[in-house]
Amino acid sequence: ASDVTGGDGRYDLTLDPGSYIIVEGTRDGWFESPDDDTTNVNPGGLLGRENFGYLITLDSGETESNNDFANFQQATKTGTKYEDLDADGSRDGGDTGESGFTIYAYEDDGDGTLDAGDTLVASDVTGGDGRYDLTLDPGTYIIVEGTRDGWFESPDDDTTNVNPSGFGGAENSGYLITLDSGEVDSGNDFANFQQATKTGPKYEDLDADGSRDGGDTGEAGFTIFAYADDGDGTLDA
Repeated sequence: ASDVTGGDGRYDLTLDPGSYIIVEGTRDGWFESPDDDTTNVNPGGLLGRENFGYLITLDSGETESNNDFANFQQATKTGTKYEDLDADGSRDGGDTGESGFTIYAYEDDGDGTLDAGDTLVASDVTGGDGRYDLTLDPGTYIIVEGTRDGWFESPDDDTTNVNPSGFGGAENSGYLITLDSGEVDSGNDFANFQQATKTGPKYEDLDADGSRDGGDTGEAGFTIFAYADDGDGTLDA
């Protein structure tokens, strides 16, 4: 016998007295998460059926209920890796997606911090638009980006310090997320910048006219300072 589950997931099988193995068929995009009451009655995956089910014996007129089957769909974690031109942790005008960065998903061991107790389960390299996609089973994960020579993180406003020790050669800031079956968690972005260079000459202005012209030579031994401005455009405390 067989039966297709209805809108409430219920199935009903009418059977003669006897012993039976009850299993569910496979379905694209769905994975079994064996119900606590099931056992592995089909270890070989015979006939395209799932592994876990029930071995039951029915007597005349008996009704045996609550033999449930549990399945899940994988979830998706996605976002963008972008170059943060002003290193403000927010994607705004001019900030572009960056390819070639590796994003990692670790299954969390329960403490919310990336360490040796967490298991690497997936990774993806960002494409030309900076996008990454991670396909994951339902569960709790720590999402971090790998380091890359010449790039520095300017933590996106939505990230937290999930990797304070720099475990696994990953950056400090990322996401602690919990995904349900079939969920799509998007917009979890990572921001990085490359350092810039400010350069110029220090010269002796022979005629003190404020312009470098013939005979003005570069001078060694002068110290040039850079201060991060507090927003008023004037150097002060």
